[in-house]
Amino acid sequence: MATIVQIGAGAIGRGFLGQLWTEGGYETIFVDVSQSLVDELNRRGSYPLRLVTSDMEETRQIAPARAISASDVNAVVAALASCSFAATAVGARHVENVARELILPALAQRQQPLNVLLCENGLEIRDRFLAGVGGDPNVYATETVIGRMVPEAGFGEIDPLTVSAEPFHELPFNASQWHGGVPNIPGLVPVPGAQFHAYELRKLFLHNAGHATLAYHGYRYGYETIRECAEDEALV
Repeated sequence: MATIVQIGAGAIGRGFLGQLWTEGGYETIFVDVSQSLVDELNRRGSYPLRLVTSDMEETRQIAPARAISASDVNAVVAALASCSFAATAVGARHVENVARELILPALAQRQQPLNVLLCENGLEIRDRFLAGVGGDPNVYATETVIGRMVPEAGFGEIDPLTVSAEPFHELPFNASQWHGGVPNIPGLVPVPGAQFHAYELRKLFLHNAGHATLAYHGYRYGYETIRECAEDEALV
């Protein structure tokens, strides 16, 4: 089975991207700094994903999945050397280090260029990543827009591997930055390069700014979560 190396097995990695890769017919190889998470993923070979709305809940098993510790650089490089493509969900401040310490060493071992989907929040993520690989021409860093909402751990979960998320599962990406044919993965949406920045701005000013505005006003009422704010009709 073809593999995708998913660097970052946190809220977005497991709560969004793992589902996409599984539904596309790939085995997901997670890379993470949490040894306990790595061990548990390898023990089970899957994890539960709760899809939740105000009036429904569905749990899916995301499989096959396995994991490698980020500290085991040789194993990560070997996985990257043979994967179909890779994706990051590590947070903006870690992108450059991931590129330098994990992606760059793998490029020398690959027989073809490596596509890397940058599934992060921010407008300069690609520049940071490219700085980490020193502009190596054998890597294609591709920007994405993350639209799925994934609460922090503890949103009603008992199982430590369970992640809760909304059902929305589209991942727009800048098709002009992708090398070769686009994989047939449900939810992976190619966007022409000339239109991609509009997708970024829509996400930032409607999705992020909308949540921020609600949170700022909710804080004045003593609320601690977006959910509490959204349930107050006076605020909404």
